[in-house]
Amino acid sequence: MKNFRTRISLTFFITTLLVVIVVLAISIATTHFAVKGQLKVAKESLNEAVKEEVIRKTTILMQTMADNLFDPLYNYRFHEITRLLKYSANHHEIYGLYVTDSDWNLVHDGNRPYPDHQTHISAVDIIPLTEGERIREVSNGHLIFYQAIGDRELTLGYLVADVSTSVGEQYQSYLEASFSSSVTSFWQQMGLVYLATIALVLVLAFWVGKILSGYLVKPLTALAIAAERIGQGELEHKIPLAGDRELHILAEALATMQQKLQHHHHQERRLAYFDSVTALPNRHAFQKALSEQVEQRLPFALMFFDLDDFKKVNDTLGHAVGDGLLAAFGNRLLNGLKQQHQLDLPLYRIGGDEFVILLPAVEKKRELKAIGDTAIAVVSSPFVVDGQLCQIGVSVGGAFYPKHGQDRDTLLRHADIAMYKAKNGGKNRLSIYANSDEQLPDGES
Repeated sequence: MKNFRTRISLTFFITTLLVVIVVLAISIATTHFAVKGQLKVAKESLNEAVKEEVIRKTTILMQTMADNLFDPLYNYRFHEITRLLKYSANHHEIYGLYVTDSDWNLVHDGNRPYPDHQTHISAVDIIPLTEGERIREVSNGHLIFYQAIGDRELTLGYLVADVSTSVGEQYQSYLEASFSSSVTSFWQQMGLVYLATIALVLVLAFWVGKILSGYLVKPLTALAIAAERIGQGELEHKIPLAGDRELHILAEALATMQQKLQHHHHQERRLAYFDSVTALPNRHAFQKALSEQVEQRLPFALMFFDLDDFKKVNDTLGHAVGDGLLAAFGNRLLNGLKQQHQLDLPLYRIGGDEFVILLPAVEKKRELKAIGDTAIAVVSSPFVVDGQLCQIGVSVGGAFYPKHGQDRDTLLRHADIAMYKAKNGGKNRLSIYANSDEQLPDGES
């Protein structure tokens, strides 16, 4: 049962460990994806912030350049336009600067002028703006800015800027390095937390497993002990009834088995210690009782009964009547002793028509004679068995312990000798053993 309890604790411990590992794996994976999500959000936030800043700076730049380009464009001073465009193109966000006339024909592409005004701006993959439009997002992180050159009364042309709002590689590298450092620091701290959590959970799992296994095994242990005691012969051992349904069923099954064993034990004991004809204790029971009485080393008397003329009844009326007569004799003798002497003692049938009785604390001849006279008197009246009238007598022999024998066999032999002395002396009488009786020949019933 101890090994069973250990297996339950170990199973609970391993199960808890696996659950902790799975939970930690899920936690790590969730944290990993959360960090990646935060990095993505941070990048998007940075891009949005950069975009807003680029729009603000580019808007100011475009307004300033438009003011500066009005006079060179009006007078067609292309060299001055080139200088202004190249100067402004030094901003890293600007990919291209273009100047067009009012019909969206190129005047300058930032590198060279177009004096003939024959090339439309769509030739460089830029779509002219619609009315009211100032900024157009052509792709993620890529904007086209438009700024009119002139005033409300006169528009000479347009300044067009192709601008990138995405974060540069240096910003991306810085952001990723910053997050990498933060994540490393985070996992170093979380690693200690996870290790402490695992240790705490495993300690708790160990003790919970012990407590749980004790709770589960305790009723099983009680049932196992009960089964072991019953197996060792303690058939009256109390079986604990467990509260759980399965254990209750097991306890009831064990109780049923116990009842059957008790029944079989009683049956076997009855067969071993009781006579099947008279239902009285048999010779085996008498020898056991006599041995126990002798071991006490206290005075007692033994009376030996042998029925007179019983063989004649058997021969003339049959064995069935003879068996009934034996049972009737036993009942009448016990009732007579109980009524006359208040003796409630077992009468043993030790074979054929021979009976014996043990009389504790009887150590005087007159006490033994009074009991013997009662036995003779109660059988003096005829018996009626199966409608047949049966007349018998009884020869009684008596012996005292330890006066007439200090061991079982000697005492029984001397009582038997005294009984034969009574039978040889005329039957239907009592004879108490005397040392001179040792040489008397045995008689026959």
